[in-house]
Amino acid sequence: MINFVSGDSAKAVVRRSIDELLNNGQFDSFDDIFADDFVDHTPPLGSTAGRTATRNWYLDLRAAFPDLYVEMHWQVALGDVVTSFSTFQGTHSGAFLDAKATGAKVRFDSVDVMRVHDGKIREHWGAANLFSLAKQLKLDFSAKNRRKARELKPGNELISEIVGS
Repeated sequence: MINFVSGDSAKAVVRRSIDELLNNGQFDSFDDIFADDFVDHTPPLGSTAGRTATRNWYLDLRAAFPDLYVEMHWQVALGDVVTSFSTFQGTHSGAFLDAKATGAKVRFDSVDVMRVHDGKIREHWGAANLFSLAKQLKLDFSAKNRRKARELKPGNELISEIVGS
């Protein structure tokens, strides 16, 4: 039997994903939060759309920013669909987005839409301000690197968007 969740229940699941996984690095609860058939409709940086890729993205964030803290400013739910606006912040202590650790304190905003079904996150759409993050990490936006980004394999279109055309 399928159990539909209320807006408040759906928001609680999304908050739990932020609190336990990203803010506290408690990845033992990942399988309880994300459904087996989870699909990310806006997967990160040339990744696949599945649950394993999302788990790896979260692990990469925590490794690069061990003091990562995500402040959720607001959430709105329409049935089982939750939209959240958050600010990610932390100290860049490990490699991320082709940038070696800089020690810089960084912050960037993100809007995420997640569909929660049967108490688990089933779908995600998101728009993080990775351009702002890339600038804070002092990534090279030279013409040479913009050309190189355009030549990347399909699936890395977001990198091209970040560095421009």
